[in-house]
Amino acid sequence: MKKTITIYLLNIEKIKTNENKILTFLPKNRIEKANRYIKKEDYYLSIGGSYLIEKYVGKGDYFYTKEGKPYKKEKNFSLSHSNEFVGLALDKFELGLDIEKIRDFNKMLIPYISSKKEEAEIQRKEDFFLTWCLKESLLKCIGIGLKAKLNSAPSKLGIYQFNGDIYSSKALIYNDYQIALTIKENKEISLKIVELQNIV
Repeated sequence: MKKTITIYLLNIEKIKTNENKILTFLPKNRIEKANRYIKKEDYYLSIGGSYLIEKYVGKGDYFYTKEGKPYKKEKNFSLSHSNEFVGLALDKFELGLDIEKIRDFNKMLIPYISSKKEEAEIQRKEDFFLTWCLKESLLKCIGIGLKAKLNSAPSKLGIYQFNGDIYSSKALIYNDYQIALTIKENKEISLKIVELQNIV
């Protein structure tokens, strides 16, 4: 039986119209972090991401892996944002979430994200962003994010082995956004999207 993982999405317009309400919900250090961003969009996505963490992961102390990835006891989580969406996924197992707006891209980026074998398989922008998201979700699951080269990671769906560990990946398209999630568990997964309509 497949395991369903929920991805909570928050649209930047909802964040903008509920900014004051969100700020009352956040701890001071997260507001200070958001205020360091120069671009207003980055600020909104930062407070939106912090809101999702406070709402679904909970308040209190966080622990950090040796790679610097935050987690709570029995609650691993991953945050991602792109353009107008910020998203959060959580589970008791380590996981990585990546969201990318499907858009035109510079073909010179293909060797940066793909192996020689994968290059031939990238014909459309949908192929490019599926490859990108699967790789980045795996690296975020491991905890190293973009510290590693994307072209060194596999872009696989389903259950597979990488560097001696078992992972499971799933991807879908939501409103012209490619979303991929990888979990460190030997189990097929399905994804459920919940786009928040109300800030409470």
